[in-house]
Amino acid sequence: MTIDISGFSLGRQLQWSRLARDFGRTENLFCEVLERRSDDVELRTGYALLLEELGHGDKAAKAWETVAQLADESLLVAYQRSKHKPPSAFDSAAIAGKTHPCSSPELAKAVESVADHPFVPTRSASLFRHIAICGVSFSGSTILDRILGSLSGVRSIGESHWLIKGRGDHGYDLFDFVHGDPEKLLACSSCGRRCETLSFEFKRSLAADPVRWYQKIADRLETDTLVSADKNPPKLWQNDPLLRFDALVLFKSPVQAWQSQRNKLPDDQPDSFYVEQLEKYLTSWSRTYEFLTDALEPLGRKAFVCFDDFTNDPERVLGHLCATFDLAFDGEVLSKVKQGHAIGGNHRAMQRIRNGQDQITIEPLPEPTVPAEHIRIIERHTQVQVLYRRMLEQRSL
Repeated sequence: MTIDISGFSLGRQLQWSRLARDFGRTENLFCEVLERRSDDVELRTGYALLLEELGHGDKAAKAWETVAQLADESLLVAYQRSKHKPPSAFDSAAIAGKTHPCSSPELAKAVESVADHPFVPTRSASLFRHIAICGVSFSGSTILDRILGSLSGVRSIGESHWLIKGRGDHGYDLFDFVHGDPEKLLACSSCGRRCETLSFEFKRSLAADPVRWYQKIADRLETDTLVSADKNPPKLWQNDPLLRFDALVLFKSPVQAWQSQRNKLPDDQPDSFYVEQLEKYLTSWSRTYEFLTDALEPLGRKAFVCFDDFTNDPERVLGHLCATFDLAFDGEVLSKVKQGHAIGGNHRAMQRIRNGQDQITIEPLPEPTVPAEHIRIIERHTQVQVLYRRMLEQRSL
């Protein structure tokens, strides 16, 4: 389906072109947007990482220099700048003269530690496969990620973006790998904080050099087929600007999706609060699935899976998924998963897996208990209903 995006805002055109893998247009749009938002550090960082992935070294070097001028220097920026600097830029005189890529001896030491022990993938890029579960939060991605990661020859990483995030005073944010306390990093969901596979050094290396992010993770997990559950579009293009993956677009029926979201909200608010939250949720839901349905053009295949279908007939849906993505079917993973080294995911789902000692039971989703008024609002939301019908028509049955 061809969409004319010329009438979209520049920001939305940029998002759309990134998902469509139109890299020439993406570069041009980055430049246009940055003319208006010249001090946007996050946007400039995304532009620099895209240039690195595309192999545009000279442009990337200039982009990193601009980022360094706008913000306190992070391990990522310092390391990327160091890749483009001559060896003489690392002597003590350069540090004293502030021409060194690092703003402090501590940062310099962290950069040099990563440079001395880089995690370079040893597996062939042509053989590596990444299956990215895409969708909104609470769509069933945690259980499907662990199930697919239990198949022969496959490993799952879960929500890989948590590898470089830590617990702070106001929730979770990017971790400071120079001064931060390693105990505040998220732990491996299987073997905890002392995991040797998802080690501090490996996480720090990813933070410093995220280029070929998923391939590095796959190599670390010793697999040629990796499954991830980072889900939403911004995380996908942040971790892999070139979208070198097969996309598994996972969705629930809109009412079931809202039921899952509603379960996370407090129970002591007036009815108007929940109606307002529902309307915001439907806007977010439709925007995400519009991107995934109409814009996303990954390098590999794209398949749609309704989680409602999966819970009703898991063996049939898993069989079709395995056929779609050329995976070896094994019905046993529907009752017992093989815990690997993964991170993040739905806390309740992971708790059930751990409590059952990796035994799982897949049951049909219970009937929604949200008020009838909420169901009427969902059924009358034209964009949500159109997208839902289109995804049902394209799903893997």
